[in-house]
Amino acid sequence: MRREKQLPRDISVEHGKKHEKFKKLIESKLSPFYKKTMKDVFMYALGIGFSNGKRVKLKKKVGTIPLRTFNENDEALIKAIAITEKGSMDVLFGENIKEAFDIAEEYANGGIDTLYSLVFGDEPGDPDRKMEQELRHIFIKVQGGKI
Repeated sequence: MRREKQLPRDISVEHGKKHEKFKKLIESKLSPFYKKTMKDVFMYALGIGFSNGKRVKLKKKVGTIPLRTFNENDEALIKAIAITEKGSMDVLFGENIKEAFDIAEEYANGGIDTLYSLVFGDEPGDPDRKMEQELRHIFIKVQGGKI
């Protein structure tokens, strides 16, 4: 079986309120993601979800983001997260590769609420600065508390 047949055609987000959050983040002029792509929001939500250990199964999927929109760096991050999560590189081979994308969908599903709150939440402040602060926290966590 060829590798392309083992990959999903589209990356999914959860149907309903979470899908609406993805859409609002790219449609609202108040959002740093205004006129960006769903993939951009997905990748940011994925990073936040993974960093915070929020992996949430999708109750009802809607295939929203064509896999072809993900570049090599995006796919490398998705695969690295899957390897870390599974503790094995087996997730990269054969039919297991789909699981890498399922893991990414679940972490993005867990991170979208936090991302949405950073942009549209009640906490005062510039969304760009709040997102930058979140990235700093992630970086510090990855670096073991050192900058």
